[in-house]
Amino acid sequence: MDGCGRSRAHIEGRDDFGNRHHYRCTPPGWSPSNYYVQMYPAQGQFTLDCQGQRSPNTNQSTGRFSARVPARTWDVGVYYYTLNGQMILGRGVTIPAQPGKAVIQNVTVAYEVPAVQGNVRLRGAPTNFGSLAYMGVQACPSEVSFQVGCRDGQEANEGIGPGSSYLIDLAPGTWRVAAYYNNDSNTKVFTGKPVVFAATAGMTRTVNVEISYQGV
Repeated sequence: MDGCGRSRAHIEGRDDFGNRHHYRCTPPGWSPSNYYVQMYPAQGQFTLDCQGQRSPNTNQSTGRFSARVPARTWDVGVYYYTLNGQMILGRGVTIPAQPGKAVIQNVTVAYEVPAVQGNVRLRGAPTNFGSLAYMGVQACPSEVSFQVGCRDGQEANEGIGPGSSYLIDLAPGTWRVAAYYNNDSNTKVFTGKPVVFAATAGMTRTVNVEISYQGV
């Protein structure tokens, strides 16, 4: 990691890429659920879903990855998964085409302080709920209609269940957050009452969410 909260990658070899990560200035015991390198032919804004993208296999123990690619200009970056499945993407770095030459370049992703955390409560569910449905927590900007999968929203969808905790990183602003569950066949979704809160950079707010069982 190059500086507080930044992971480091080295890009090297003949159109090959390799990296190694370690973490500093993060909460005690914190580590990313998984981290991966993202690369695509340079074309503008660096995002998680771009035309022509490549996602080299990244060794989760050593942080090393490799990919053989054509000699052209590439954008390269790294992202990690939070415990609850959110993807945090670092800034991309543009690598000019250098045919036949070794390339060494750092790429970084900063640890993001979760904007909201809390507990998930499900009322009145049968004991076999886990075989009937699965849960998540959805956050939506206050200016858009609240629904699971809302525009510009974020969600926690891994490891969420009755009595679990959750955390989500959000941009500063006013948000609404609520628990939801889908039936196992993904034909129905049920949501709890959204809670409004203000996300502030560098601060984690506690917002507990609740939903009543409404069948499947």
